[in-house]
Amino acid sequence: SDGTLACWGSNNYGQRTPPGGTFTQVSAGYWHNCGIKNDGTLVCWGYDAFDQSTPPSGTFTQISAGRSHTCGIISDGMIACWGLNNYGQSTPPGGLFTHVSAGYFHNCGIKSDGTLACWGLNDYGQLFAYKIYLPVIMR
Repeated sequence: SDGTLACWGSNNYGQRTPPGGTFTQVSAGYWHNCGIKNDGTLVCWGYDAFDQSTPPSGTFTQISAGRSHTCGIISDGMIACWGLNNYGQSTPPGGLFTHVSAGYFHNCGIKSDGTLACWGLNDYGQLFAYKIYLPVIMR
């Protein structure tokens, strides 16, 4: 309730050892985690072989850690992704977004007009994005 983080489980890459400070959001990836501090800046910790724990500078409103990549919504509504990009999972589409969710090798995001956009690996049809408008309560 005071905004500090507590992590538990495996700690073979330091993913159970969060930095100090207060946070508004946190996301657990495969072997790394990221959080948004109260001032909107990002901090990530844990496994960093693909730079998935090396966030860009700036302020963010939402964060989602995937397997070996991370995506976040910048304060201006654009998405930034970093880390492994072997299937295009760290190359987001343009446009303004309100939400992003990172998966194993793919991501999906809700654009500001309510449509869904997905990118990355599509081996099981996980990128099938169609025009959908979310109810006002979900926005």
